[in-house]
Amino acid sequence: EEEKEEGSQFDSYSILDSLGEKEHISLKQMCLKYDIEFMSTGFDNEAIDYLNEISDVGFKVASCDLTNHPFLEHIAKKQKIVFLSTGAANISEIEEAIEVVSRHTDMIVIMHCNLCYPTSNPDANLGMIIDLKNRFGNDYIIGLSDHTTDEQTLAYAYLLGATVFERHYTVDKTLGKSPDNKFGVDPQELKSLIENLENAKIMLGK
Repeated sequence: EEEKEEGSQFDSYSILDSLGEKEHISLKQMCLKYDIEFMSTGFDNEAIDYLNEISDVGFKVASCDLTNHPFLEHIAKKQKIVFLSTGAANISEIEEAIEVVSRHTDMIVIMHCNLCYPTSNPDANLGMIIDLKNRFGNDYIIGLSDHTTDEQTLAYAYLLGATVFERHYTVDKTLGKSPDNKFGVDPQELKSLIENLENAKIMLGK
């Protein structure tokens, strides 16, 4: 269960998450039905090769793979958007990852990220978005991979310069055997997130 404290994150996801080719095809078909762009995170070259066949958008690189340069190069060679999560990385590691990916594509989104699940408000460190924008914003898009439970976080991040956002989503928070239902947004919360974000855009103006 998600409340269980012992064991590693790998143990948790090994028990609770297993999406193979069949499940990915089902998700892709559902996305097509509702006009949603399909994308998934691969963790090895074989997975990336498969996802490249069914995803038109790009690839999310998990924070744990930011320093895996051969893997980054394999992804970048697909010539699609690369979303780089930067949780636990220092600036030099982010710069090195960008250097590797940019050899093959300039379609890079740098995602500020905190690896606490969920992330408390004091740990969100949204000020890092300003630093990422100052360093890389002239060439690349800045985003936020958000694990807080605050419905204002995306609005704050937008005002600081982020324009791409990721949140964990669940259709029903009462569903059992989920590693992230606890901090995933449900449909009503997602609606509030979007409304808050749109209001921030209006208030910021031009």
